[in-house]
Amino acid sequence: MRVAITNLHFSYESHKVLAIDALEFESGKIYGIVGPNGSGKSTFFNCFSGQLKHNAALTFSPETHYPIGYFETENYFYPRISAREYLHFFHAKDQKENAESLATLLELPLKELVDDFSSGMKKKLALLGFLLLNKKVLLLDEPFNALDVDAVNIVGDLLQNEKRADKVVLVSSHIPASLTAICDEILLLENGQFNQRFTPENFGELTKHLHHRTAAIGQKASELMNEVSAGKA
Repeated sequence: MRVAITNLHFSYESHKVLAIDALEFESGKIYGIVGPNGSGKSTFFNCFSGQLKHNAALTFSPETHYPIGYFETENYFYPRISAREYLHFFHAKDQKENAESLATLLELPLKELVDDFSSGMKKKLALLGFLLLNKKVLLLDEPFNALDVDAVNIVGDLLQNEKRADKVVLVSSHIPASLTAICDEILLLENGQFNQRFTPENFGELTKHLHHRTAAIGQKASELMNEVSAGKA
């Protein structure tokens, strides 16, 4: 299966956020999406998933519309419900055993109230519910936020399982190492466009690019602080 997006141009009033002419993804692969804050990663996911209206063409090959699952950065939980009750919204009765097994793997106490969970436990619970939806196209916006190292590794393994199930998987993250460990390809979003795509053979170039960008931002911040300090003197 292939998913193609053409002519995705999106603006917030006069500010152009995305200017993507053509982009294609295929099943059985994990794609990473990286870019600086404000580069349009979440907007891209919102457009791809249909959360935002746009005029781009989204086509599937073969010509069947596959349901898209979108895991947003912020997750909502009803108050005063247990983790098990939360998962009931996402899985069919014949998936109960699978849900329980995955909850055990993620160390989630299903009997406890979600209100009492830490931010990391809530993230794991939301991810579990999302995966139980069993969509063919998965969009995950910052799924590793608030997770400890062990949980990041487990979630990475779960996403690899989705890849082996011949799904299209897109993952964004501010942590490059979490993507280079699992992705078949990483796309760099800058100035509203995906101008660079990296494969495992040249992930090192991506790391250098991001490091240089971070160093340049740090240098500018240092110069600004020095100017502020000089002005106070």
